[in-house]
Amino acid sequence: MKPISFAIGLWVKTVLFNAFFFGVVLAFKAGGWGLIAAMVCVFFGLIGSLPLLPFILILVKLSLRLPYAAHARLAWVGFGLCIQVFVFCIAFAIITQLVQAPEDTIDILLTTAICAALLATIASYSSFSKLIINSPPNQSGENAV
Repeated sequence: MKPISFAIGLWVKTVLFNAFFFGVVLAFKAGGWGLIAAMVCVFFGLIGSLPLLPFILILVKLSLRLPYAAHARLAWVGFGLCIQVFVFCIAFAIITQLVQAPEDTIDILLTTAICAALLATIASYSSFSKLIINSPPNQSGENAV
């Protein structure tokens, strides 16, 4: 497995989990509009968050150079991904404030996006372990799994 394939998988999982969580929360809050919101979230999430993919790849490549065990490296990737998601959602909130989006919708989006980033990171542990095994040794000369 290559870092780019892991980064793409992590990115897609995050967008899909976010759409699912966002849709479920809005289904309870706004009724049937939650399903439509989830589909819109997948479509615009994949397109809108595409510029984050190079940053996710940088996080993955940097984590491969860390002299820690696999779970600690993945936690580092998850933390970096949560920071990226937070900054992305804040930028999204600033942009959508220009079109007067409801404030609670932005709060729900931020909460579900961070939960999705954490869940996608946890769900990617086995593929991350394979990535570590197939990657060259880190600076200490070992690949800790």
